[in-house]
Amino acid sequence: MLAGDIWSVLWSSPLWFLAHIVTVAAMSALEPGTAWVAKDAVGALEKAQGTLSGIALPNAGLYLSIALGLALLRLAEHLSNKVYESTVVFALQRVMLQRRPEVRPGEDVTRMVYDCIEAKKSLSPLYTNLWRDLCKLVAVSLWQLSLAPAWLPALLLSLLPPVLGILWLAPHIQKAKRRVLEDNCRVTAHAPEGAGEGLRLSQRRLLGRFVTLEAWTGGMEALIRLSAWPMLLALVLVCHALELPLIPNRLAMGDLAAVLVSLSLIQKPVVELGKSYVTLRGNWPALMRSLYPHLPEGGCVPCK
Repeated sequence: MLAGDIWSVLWSSPLWFLAHIVTVAAMSALEPGTAWVAKDAVGALEKAQGTLSGIALPNAGLYLSIALGLALLRLAEHLSNKVYESTVVFALQRVMLQRRPEVRPGEDVTRMVYDCIEAKKSLSPLYTNLWRDLCKLVAVSLWQLSLAPAWLPALLLSLLPPVLGILWLAPHIQKAKRRVLEDNCRVTAHAPEGAGEGLRLSQRRLLGRFVTLEAWTGGMEALIRLSAWPMLLALVLVCHALELPLIPNRLAMGDLAAVLVSLSLIQKPVVELGKSYVTLRGNWPALMRSLYPHLPEGGCVPCK
């Protein structure tokens, strides 16, 4: 039942769904071409084949085509994403109103303007992040295999700390998110009373929940973004000290440029996949409250 309900929401606007998936996949496949451009340019300079203008001009058309293609695809992806996100929120709102057990003006408004928007975030990996980041990860790996294949195992191992950090932080973020939803419901329950002391106390408590949630989320992003580079450096030092074959003994400047660009490119989809996993877990309570407001597990949270 859950899978069918989720699919009915995602398929509420088939045209925008397909347009968004196509643009995301195309942009993800083309973006790693920047690593090839970097290797080609640096490799030519290293061999002293001429001036920078002499190197760039023969391939200017290809370089500009990649840049222009990425710019157009980013615009198309941004437009399709924003439009499709709105259709998902609208579909969630309709489902919530159709399945609510009774008319509850204050709580219904809260679920429409807050829960449904948060629930949309838990579905975004299925129509944006998952497709985009998996395509990027595969594309970057394939590009790296063609540019400097000996470095691919080290690049993948450098991502181990971010992955472990994600798995550790996700449950804490989910717990903090559920508490935000519960306290948000308590705040709206005080609307008939006016701006009294009860409302102020509930708002103060909700603010504390937001601070806790943002602290966990910000810590996760910082850990993910800062851990891959030290891990790669540590691998290089350990392999050099122990003479392990994981890192090439000799490295051309062009290969080094490609490795550095590839690490940045391969880190981005891994970071986004981790954030998608955390977003899915963190906003799962909101999704249940939106899809199943008539069931206890759908979010019948005491509002007082």
